[in-house]
Amino acid sequence: MITVEKVSFSYSNNGPRILKDIDLEIAEHEFVAVIGNNGSGKTTLAKLLNGLYLPGTGRVLIDGMDTRVPENRILIKQKVGMLFPEADKQLISSTVEEDVAFGPENLDLKQNEIRARVDNALKLLSMEDFAKHPPYLLSGGQKQKVGIAGLLAMKPSYLVLDEPASMLDEMGKREVFQALWQLNKNEGITVVLITHELPPALKADRMVFMESGQIKTQCVPEQIIYKPDLLRAMQLQPLEISIFIEAMNTAHSGLLSMEINDVDELVEELCRLKQKI
Repeated sequence: MITVEKVSFSYSNNGPRILKDIDLEIAEHEFVAVIGNNGSGKTTLAKLLNGLYLPGTGRVLIDGMDTRVPENRILIKQKVGMLFPEADKQLISSTVEEDVAFGPENLDLKQNEIRARVDNALKLLSMEDFAKHPPYLLSGGQKQKVGIAGLLAMKPSYLVLDEPASMLDEMGKREVFQALWQLNKNEGITVVLITHELPPALKADRMVFMESGQIKTQCVPEQIIYKPDLLRAMQLQPLEISIFIEAMNTAHSGLLSMEINDVDELVEELCRLKQKI
């Protein structure tokens, strides 16, 4: 489990607090989406989760290990793999398999163990056919998948991904998010997705909304349909289904049920209402 207890953070002793008294728990095997606009503090929070940053006050615990304790940091970085938006800056080798092997090689593992980890990581991301390819020939989505494979080869318990698809086209985004969902559901790897967009977060187990360095609210994805005003206040675009329900209820005095959870239920409700006309 990842535990964030009363954490505040500033970049300098006298500087403004970027994070303010954050409390958050992330359970094993959970998929959590942390959502907020630029400046909300979500990237700073992400960097605290694997010890890149240390809290000014409070503490961050990874499976009970405090990130502030120097002796814990190497193991914490193995347990919590982190991926940033720009894939090109994280690929350093001449072939895909060499890049994925870089982390395990630095753990001083035997060659057969490194080989097994590389092969398994590439297979999990359906990238085994690209093992001998130079990374620069890959698409943006494929590069991010190689970056994720490099993290998987370290056998982390947690993946923290900061805007992993922000530099990608729609096809690349689908590739990356599908890979993350499969890793979470099929392999049991805890995923923390940092994003400013709602759609990729809708398959998460839990959504954590940040604003001005604080956690504004938390909910399951189904509940976000009923929170268009909250999203607008945080300068986030509500879901289209939310806007539709809101407009219909404004025009027709609560015509639609507030128990609608998805588009299929909305269609059923509209058909039911049509039959009454």
